[in-house]
Amino acid sequence: MDLMNECCREFWGKKANLMEESRDFFRKHGEAFIGCPVDPTHGEQNLEMYTLYQQYLKHFESSVEDYIDEKGVTPEEFTAALSYVQDHNIKDRKLKAFVKFLLVCTEYDHFYKVMVREGKKQAMRTADAKGSGGPSSGSKGGGGGSKSNYDSDDSADAKDSGGRSDAKGSK
Repeated sequence: MDLMNECCREFWGKKANLMEESRDFFRKHGEAFIGCPVDPTHGEQNLEMYTLYQQYLKHFESSVEDYIDEKGVTPEEFTAALSYVQDHNIKDRKLKAFVKFLLVCTEYDHFYKVMVREGKKQAMRTADAKGSGGPSSGSKGGGGGSKSNYDSDDSADAKDSGGRSDAKGSK
């Protein structure tokens, strides 16, 4: 558990903020997901979306691998530490959220949903900028309740993707 606590401080701390790097990536590439359905099993997805996922995953995995190497632990030891936090009744909510973040960031369905939310936020900002205010600007789509935190819908995403097959996405 000490390893996960250190890792949490390292990635979510002031020194190397993996969460902020993730948010920056989402903001930079969210436009590609504007207008996509929230559920990745509905509608077609283009190659650009999967290519972005691969770029994100490569950076994410590289960051974790660098950390593991720096700490001198094996991938098996790191995985065991993750499993320990996940499988035991750990009271530290931040640590539990961090472990969940590490695990779901490697799932395409989760990545896709986060990117769709970011695309919606970008579309809303663009519409607000173009319509700047008046009642005639209309509320196209009216989704409104877009959440600003990366992990705002993570538990719903994890539940949503849990019962679906990953094997569908070969298009």
